Amino acid sequence: MTDASASPTPPAVLQDLPEGATLLKEGKIPFRPKERKLETAPLLLNKAAWVLVVGSLIPWYGHDGGWVTTVAAKAVVALGCFLLYCCVVARTDDPVPAGLGALGKARWGPEWGTKTRGFKDHILQLIPTPLHILAFLVAGAGFLLPLADPQMGDLLKAMVEVGSLLLGGGTLVHIFAYRKGAHFSPIFPMLFIGPALAGTSILIQTIGGGNIGSKVPALLGSILSAGAGLFAVYTMVLALMEAKKEGDAKKAAAVEARKAARAARKS
Repeated sequence: MTDASASPTPPAVLQDLPEGATLLKEGKIPFRPKERKLETAPLLLNKAAWVLVVGSLIPWYGHDGGWVTTVAAKAVVALGCFLLYCCVVARTDDPVPAGLGALGKARWGPEWGTKTRGFKDHILQLIPTPLHILAFLVAGAGFLLPLADPQMGDLLKAMVEVGSLLLGGGTLVHIFAYRKGAHFSPIFPMLFIGPALAGTSILIQTIGGGNIGSKVPALLGSILSAGAGLFAVYTMVLALMEAKKEGDAKKAAAVEARKAARAARKS
């Protein structure tokens, strides 16, 4: 029997190209979010972020702000981080919480996996949907809300405290995105150096000033913030060590491959 597929006569109707081939032709890479198993460094950074979030909820930095800073600003920042989490969920097949799916699916930026071309594409890649704009606006409003606090004592300290919550929540979202297939950024653990220095400074002042019993929030918050920051810095060092080991292993494998190729040519 003659195989029909081997016939020199072309078929009357050509089949459509598969989706992957079409995207390849258009210069795109199909976005396929997958559940990635977290390595040691992201796992540790995730724990450090949770510690920083808990510590940042405590009014510990001595800014003497009122409820606008200690409650409202932190609540708005937490909402912004939740919206950022929804932005990540919108990239997957899972339902977006709080009925925000429509805001996450309407895209004006480049499609997932598309190579950006020019400054405009880079900007739209950061805010590709209305949900992204809403998330960044809400998170930014929460961070700046201490400016409207009529009882504010030290604005810089207030923004550091609120900013630590934003850093902790944003890092949790980043780790979640990494677990769903995004790239891991070393910038996040580097930013934890700020809470590490601030927490250590307040901890030394609190212990050195005596009468610790009346400064429990400052003591507890500074310990958590300093601990989270130092722990995150440790994860950054660990990640660099793991990256060096992987790089050395790849170099060794390449050397062995070249040796094998030369041996094969000689034989």
